[in-house]
Amino acid sequence: DGKIIIVGTFTKYGNTAVNRIARMLPNGLLDTSFKIGIGSALQISKVRVLPNGKILVVGNFTSFNEVVSNRIIMLNSDGSADRDFNIGTGFDDNVSAIEVQPDGKILLGGSFTSYNEITANRIVRLNPDGTRDFSFLGSGFSNGAVQVIKIDSADNIMAGGSFNSRYDGVSVNRVVLLNSDGTIKPDFDTGTGP
Repeated sequence: DGKIIIVGTFTKYGNTAVNRIARMLPNGLLDTSFKIGIGSALQISKVRVLPNGKILVVGNFTSFNEVVSNRIIMLNSDGSADRDFNIGTGFDDNVSAIEVQPDGKILLGGSFTSYNEITANRIVRLNPDGTRDFSFLGSGFSNGAVQVIKIDSADNIMAGGSFNSRYDGVSVNRVVLLNSDGTIKPDFDTGTGP
């Protein structure tokens, strides 16, 4: 619809209080129909509008408009929390990367080491309802953080970030290519990497 959602560490848009997220109309004015309440007390890193109109929000926050939501929340198009998106206890640390696959599954990266109290080393895939997709088999990264995730036309998953140790027992340095099931793609060799 041409509206623009912005996120970050800001607390105002013009003279209006908006905590870390706002929606602008195509002409740049604040969309006051976007009802986020008190928003987030801490940084929002990324936002993604999904094909169904819902809005996925991630960052380093632990609540959104007084709803406990450890570093991830799904919003309805009006800015209210989608109570059907089931994250359990959420993430234990910052989420900084989002990529949504054509089937609606959600890849997330960051500096976290668990999701809903189960080990998830800096990368995880969720089902569209927020539950963990256990068909994503990779063991994750042993250090650093994932800062970007992209999917190519063959459904391979490219991840980049500050990691520089191991993924599934293989040495990786800041960039890795994964198969669609999360296992490392052995024919992608960056040598010592960036």
